[in-house]
Amino acid sequence: MLIRSLVFGVYFPLLTVISLFVLYKIKMVAVYFITRRKTPIPTKRFQSLPFVTIQLPLYNESEVVERLLTSAAELDYPRNLFEVQVLDDSTDGSERLSRRLVKRFRKQGFQFELIHREDRKDFKAGALAHGLKYAKGEFVAVFDSDFIIPRHFLRETIHFFTQPEIGMVQARWGFLNEAQSLLTRIQSTFLNGHFVIEHCSRSRSGNFFNFNGTAGIWRKDTISDAGGWEGDTLTEDLDLSYRAQLKGWRFVYLKDLIAYSELPPTLDAYNGQQFRWAKGMVQVMMKLLGRIWTHPASLYQKIDASIHLGTFMGYIWSVLISLITLPILAVAKEYIDAHFFHLALFFVITNFLMLYLFYVVSDIEARGLKIQSFVYPACLIFLGVGFSVNGIFAVGDALKGRKTPFIRTPKFNCTGMAIKSENNAGPVYGVLGVVALYFVAMIVYIFAVKKPSLLMAAAFFAPGYWWLLWLWLRERTALAPKKS
Repeated sequence: MLIRSLVFGVYFPLLTVISLFVLYKIKMVAVYFITRRKTPIPTKRFQSLPFVTIQLPLYNESEVVERLLTSAAELDYPRNLFEVQVLDDSTDGSERLSRRLVKRFRKQGFQFELIHREDRKDFKAGALAHGLKYAKGEFVAVFDSDFIIPRHFLRETIHFFTQPEIGMVQARWGFLNEAQSLLTRIQSTFLNGHFVIEHCSRSRSGNFFNFNGTAGIWRKDTISDAGGWEGDTLTEDLDLSYRAQLKGWRFVYLKDLIAYSELPPTLDAYNGQQFRWAKGMVQVMMKLLGRIWTHPASLYQKIDASIHLGTFMGYIWSVLISLITLPILAVAKEYIDAHFFHLALFFVITNFLMLYLFYVVSDIEARGLKIQSFVYPACLIFLGVGFSVNGIFAVGDALKGRKTPFIRTPKFNCTGMAIKSENNAGPVYGVLGVVALYFVAMIVYIFAVKKPSLLMAAAFFAPGYWWLLWLWLRERTALAPKKS
């Protein structure tokens, strides 16, 4: 009876939940191909180009600020028709570098202005809102510090705003350093799934999708109509996106307009970024889900939005299934062999293949048909389960309503130098170590009870935890102060 309860009360329900999330991704692949020819084009063009404000929020970004400001000065847009707000909240003295660069570009005839706040209230959201008070443009573009603004960005986006219902236009992210390491390659594969399949599927099928905090341009009236930038979540971009679309504004996504950026090259930096994204998304879900379900959108749109905002809840199911699979198989193997072994095998293999297909398709669509488009999606699935530990901490923080500061992702300018994140991920790595040892103990147990057939399950779940623990230890050694 206990074995039956474990199998049907715990294990198969968890597999079913995970399967539903994976099926949702396959649904998006199907929608992507159905709507593939729906490339957005402006219905009209401005006879006279409008004035645009470009906001560049910075915080202690000395490594990348010159690259960013230089790309702004190289825009193919009349220099008398755009201004650049350098919203520099730095506290490490790098504001002085920003001032020198602003002064240099002003001498060249550009409308650059540095705006510095002593009080970092609401962090990035507060900086954007503060700059908006002085923005002269009817349209406002936003770029983070690690981006290079595409030369033709304004010319390729601005004409969509001839349609009065368009509130925001988002470009796709590209990656300057995706080939730097296995970690960056896995990140690029993961993000290609988001920016190629998910964004295209949602935007072209009429569902809610979001501004990604950078590489996008807003109608200023849309921001104010939606209530402005708010700092009560860690993903102010997602929050404002949903509030604007709930007000009736339409968004446009341009898959073929690519803004190149830098991926976090260290596990420390990546975990900090993912913690902020995961916690912020759950915060937005808690803040807006009720509003979404009382909105006169279609049931299909409401379900899609709910799954979108609940995406990071999948971290919980991922860790649970990885931890309980071996004990349940070890205890209930004979029962499952006799009754439902083939069903369990079908669940696992089908989920893997569907998830693999999702990322293979997105990688091919992003980069073209290459060998890496088949290799790195497999690496992402096998090694990515370990990232879920960090995600569980983030989701837990959000569900408990715990307030944490906006932790910036350190920028490296693709140098490979060791820069520590401000994120305190010590507890995450502690749990990661415990789970890694747990799998070592489970493998010892498998050999002790002579059930080698269970090694396949261990080989599927354990490598992700071991790899991340090894990566963390290697980075910790690199960051340790050298003895003289």
